[in-house]
Amino acid sequence: MLAEDYVLMPRLCHDVPWLELKKVSAGPKLLPHHQMARKKWGDDLEGKTNAEWAAVLFSDEKKWNLDERDGLQQHWIGTWHPDPVVVCRHSGSGSVMA
Repeated sequence: MLAEDYVLMPRLCHDVPWLELKKVSAGPKLLPHHQMARKKWGDDLEGKTNAEWAAVLFSDEKKWNLDERDGLQQHWIGTWHPDPVVVCRHSGSGSVMA
């Protein structure tokens, strides 16, 4: 019965006029002052030498889960609700950092 629910529920929800299948935002939208602060930060670091950049540890990875959901999810959301924002999602083992 569970396998049938995965097929039946999206079909039923698709026919409801006030439901939409939306991708959930990974975080809040960047406002113009956030964008200007990022640009200023980048401009300030533009003059660094290769030796200085070699000492930097970059840790901005994308997490991909191999055995469960990875947070790139879609939900059926009522059109009268504001779009939800998921700031972080903790998950279990079996992940790869890329």
